[in-house]
Amino acid sequence: MSTDKCKELRRRREENKRQREVNEVLKSAIVFFARELDPRNRGSSPSAAG
Repeated sequence: MSTDKCKELRRRREENKRQREVNEVLKSAIVFFARELDPRNRGSSPSAAG
């Protein structure tokens, strides 16, 4: 495999790793906000007392 192809493969693998990490953060955010916005949880959160 040529040097250029090796560099491109390395770059793509690093990009894929970053994308997987970003996806995990987004999944966590989705779960968090889904819980926050769930109407069944309205009475149990301290911010709902206002």
